[in-house]
Amino acid sequence: MDFPPYLGSMPMHAITEIHGEPGLLERFRLEIRAFDETAQERLTAALDLAAELHRADRRVREPYLNHLLRVAIRMMHHYQVRDVDVIVAGLLHDTVEDHPAELAGDVAAGDDLTSAALATLAAR
Repeated sequence: MDFPPYLGSMPMHAITEIHGEPGLLERFRLEIRAFDETAQERLTAALDLAAELHRADRRVREPYLNHLLRVAIRMMHHYQVRDVDVIVAGLLHDTVEDHPAELAGDVAAGDDLTSAALATLAAR
């Protein structure tokens, strides 16, 4: 898909309406260029995990991933956040609440699913 050269300065709502998820993904890729290779890999891995876990989720009439992309893009672009842990948290902020079982995997009976999901995220 071809995107305009000014995609990096378009408002989030315009990218969402005109280009949808592919446009938001491209804008995310543009934003993470400001980070070193290790940080880019961590941000991409967090995005991949969020996309996997929220693959069937919807937010109003759009894929849930769009919401997470807008959060991360705003953090990087508008608020100039450069702490990768904070941006990763933005990408994954709903995963424990919405998908604890998928994150936690096999947990022993009686174990707290939320704690197990948080431990899995911390280990990653």
